[in-house]
Amino acid sequence: MKILFIGGTGTISMAITRLLAKQGHELYLLNRGNRNEHLPENVRTIIADISDEDFTALVDSGYISRDEFARSETYGLYSGGMYGYGLAQWTWYTYKEDLYDFARDRGASIGDLEMQLDFLLYSAGQKAKLADYKNASDVVAATVLFHNAYENSNSTAAMISDRVRRALDVFTRYGDASVTFPRPEKYAAGRFRDVTAADWFAS
Repeated sequence: MKILFIGGTGTISMAITRLLAKQGHELYLLNRGNRNEHLPENVRTIIADISDEDFTALVDSGYISRDEFARSETYGLYSGGMYGYGLAQWTWYTYKEDLYDFARDRGASIGDLEMQLDFLLYSAGQKAKLADYKNASDVVAATVLFHNAYENSNSTAAMISDRVRRALDVFTRYGDASVTFPRPEKYAAGRFRDVTAADWFAS
């Protein structure tokens, strides 16, 4: 029998792929090719990838369901669907579920940037008061607040420091030049990559 699987290399689907191949079926897998190295020799693969625009259109049309959008490894870069989507590159499934619902409530595409910005402000405001961001003493404090309240990742001090460094770089380029905030001596000297978390919090 000829069989076509979409994916076919996940935790459960790989077992089914191996069983069908062992039974002698003519099996084709349509996937992104990220995990095909352990397939049985008689399984044929069709490599397919879709653009962001195509993916967004498939979600908007309902072809890709809410659950697939949030969790499916078929559309993710690795198991569990932990791919980044949208303006803030949301990876965690609960954020993607909330983004999906927010877009549906607005009658907007999940790819609509204005809707995504509204969602970012809304969801960040659920984790900390927006006034807290506005009243932060400086860019460093706002960035650390955003990380701790919104991202809440298991990031190391070095990763948080990198986020702070990037936020300051954006602020330096596009922010109000009259606003001042403390910067580590190494940052002011242009040695951005030498700056550590300890440098920021010592300022």
